Amino acid sequence: MNQWDTVNLTFINNDTDAHTFLLDLPNGLFQLNASAPGSFDSMTQKNFTTPATGCFSDGQSMPCDMTGKVGSLVVTGNFTVNMSGIYEFTCVYHPAMFGYLVVLPNTNQQTSIGG
Repeated sequence: MNQWDTVNLTFINNDTDAHTFLLDLPNGLFQLNASAPGSFDSMTQKNFTTPATGCFSDGQSMPCDMTGKVGSLVVTGNFTVNMSGIYEFTCVYHPAMFGYLVVLPNTNQQTSIGG
């Protein structure tokens, strides 16, 4: 993707384990959490009894949508990346689940410095 692009992400969890999409960006933390009552928490070896908080950006709760039930959860959210680079995303409950987001510099984007 290019710097300053907005990603509209749909995260589908088709099993009974809790899963997250966690991405630490220069402009804040982004997380989609597909963990609902009945989902299995691999870290505690217990089932969730309450929904996990869903979406975060800059440490603040942000709107996201979660539909479905355990075994077919769909979570959507979006984020914008303001700096080029390579960013790792992970699942909080399964550290072996990871990938990379490559953000290329956008030379067409003009940034005003100092107002």
